[in-house]
Amino acid sequence: MRTLWLLAALALGAPVPSFAERGPDDAAIAIKGARVIPVAGPEIDNAVVLVRGGKIEAVGKDVEIPWDARVIDGSKKVLIPGFVEAHTSRGTDRPNER
Repeated sequence: MRTLWLLAALALGAPVPSFAERGPDDAAIAIKGARVIPVAGPEIDNAVVLVRGGKIEAVGKDVEIPWDARVIDGSKKVLIPGFVEAHTSRGTDRPNER
């Protein structure tokens, strides 16, 4: 009986495989309609950001979205680089927000 309980405890404690959908590493993701504030250059409204394999492949208004890309609605969102100056007033439109 002790062996049966031990086997049951081991079975319940065993790692369970994840059933989440996993795509290939080079799957394309397109973020469409966002406002992009790049490190250099002017801000881009209603932009498309194409990411493939975890890296940004293209940014702009006229970026062609591949037919098999996962499209994320970025409208009413702002995309900025990961490394930014956290203490800045850039992006504030009104004088009372600075």
